[in-house]
Amino acid sequence: QQIESGHNIDLRTLDGQKIINISEDSISFTISGKQYLSFNNLTNDLEKISAVLDLCSIKNINRIAIRKINIIEFKNNENPSEILNFLINPNLIGNLDFFPDREKINQSIQTINYQDDSNYLNIKYGLNVPAQLKSEIGQLIIDIDLFKQEDIDKNTFTSVLSEINSEIFNIFNWVINDN
Repeated sequence: QQIESGHNIDLRTLDGQKIINISEDSISFTISGKQYLSFNNLTNDLEKISAVLDLCSIKNINRIAIRKINIIEFKNNENPSEILNFLINPNLIGNLDFFPDREKINQSIQTINYQDDSNYLNIKYGLNVPAQLKSEIGQLIIDIDLFKQEDIDKNTFTSVLSEINSEIFNIFNWVINDN
């Protein structure tokens, strides 16, 4: 696909589930769907990204991030607030029960943004209950985006990514209900 402004390259696997996007000022790697098993399975992919960094003579990275979007489907024949209470840490739940006609709520997503020095965290969590699927399937969404905005030596980017991944796992465990 032709890009009108700047230079941009997308490298995709045959199934389109893994994408490396290289632009004038960024490199992003996206894994979708069932291709993502765990962070530990990314060694080969991270080595390939490191080779691209070497090829481009990139020695420092000034922003590094991991974003994980967890979508948990459930049969949508329950009260949305009951589903939310069962799946999400009770301390994080809004009071859906106080809304009139709460069975008509199609979406209830909370957004939280943190910043601590050069570390940033965006968390979105909640329910997506499309009206046209009222008797079919709803979704619990937990979207965690954690990034560092600082100079990181290219040789340490995999260890920094590993730290970020561990922290995302901790955040996920904190967001989800102990049940």
